[in-house]
Amino acid sequence: MTSPILSPAIPQLPSGNLQRTHEFFRDLLGFDRFRLYAEQGHLIVCRG
Repeated sequence: MTSPILSPAIPQLPSGNLQRTHEFFRDLLGFDRFRLYAEQGHLIVCRG
């Protein structure tokens, strides 16, 4: 039996306000790359 191959986890968290969520991840958690898809209701954040 071979070991399973694991993919990176990509959590999806609900947000009632994308702008405030963006500010929280940027200012308090230190995320530095963002892509906002406001019309689709998505904010993608990256760090490192």
